[in-house]
Amino acid sequence: MTIISVNAPNEIEKPYDRLLDSIQKSENFIDLAFANYDRLENGALAFCSQYLEIDHIPRIVDFLPDSHAKITFLEYCVYDKKFSDYTTHQALFNAYLDSLPSIYTFTPISQSDEPVRSLRKQFVKFIYYCNVLDPITCGESIDKHFINEKLASLDKCHNYEECADLISESGVDINVVIELCDSCMNPNIYTYYAKNLDDKEKLCQLLNERGGVMNTKEILNLITTKKDLKLGFNDLKPFFEKITTQRSEEIRSLQIQQILDEVVINDKKARLSKLENGSVEIGEETPCAICLRKIGKSKFCLTPENLIAHQTCMSKM
Repeated sequence: MTIISVNAPNEIEKPYDRLLDSIQKSENFIDLAFANYDRLENGALAFCSQYLEIDHIPRIVDFLPDSHAKITFLEYCVYDKKFSDYTTHQALFNAYLDSLPSIYTFTPISQSDEPVRSLRKQFVKFIYYCNVLDPITCGESIDKHFINEKLASLDKCHNYEECADLISESGVDINVVIELCDSCMNPNIYTYYAKNLDDKEKLCQLLNERGGVMNTKEILNLITTKKDLKLGFNDLKPFFEKITTQRSEEIRSLQIQQILDEVVINDKKARLSKLENGSVEIGEETPCAICLRKIGKSKFCLTPENLIAHQTCMSKM
């Protein structure tokens, strides 16, 4: 018999959806989940309960039959319950590793098929999110052919030169290289990778597309050292136009800031001069020394301490 969900009238609720919901909302969810695991489409979700405690995790992980089920449950522990203990995070890391297929060539996430692509994206997200595990140790556990995951661990350790070396070793297409560099936290990765490049076409594409985020001084020095590539202005015209525009904008910003600074300085000098002459300007925005509200259009007077206050506030003193 088909059950229509009250909460979602346009959707058909399957029998196990209601069963799953009742298990998750029960304080006895663990025993119920064990008993009904095979009846559910995704039994691991039954353990994702508001009543889950950190000491429940080892027992549940031991019960779950495969790494995919463990990932479903442990992601709930990490992202929803915000458990930050070493054991839980290590278990999730191991579950990701166990779920990855065997590969023997460098394979970016973008070239993986589903469902592996989604799994690998989840793994990279976890690598950046986790601050409990040692990223160096974790990185050593990841096969270099899973280049995005390996790169994420190196990036998190700020090993940007190793990131560049890994990308160079991979031999992937320059468009994939740019995609990999884009995924890193620090734009210095582009500069390090450019230093490794001896292919004129690839170097020109990299500089023309991402030169704006590179260290301009280092890149200009690099261009002069790669004389064998015979790089000309026309080869790098977009790059030069970009850095010229950036430099012009920087100079313009500095000029504007200098003008604003001069206005502020002159204003402060004028205020100081008035104070030194024993005078002060009082406007509607001036705060009352007693109630701290704006003076506005109300009558005001001086307190014994020579502060501005509403007459009504003074009369109540």
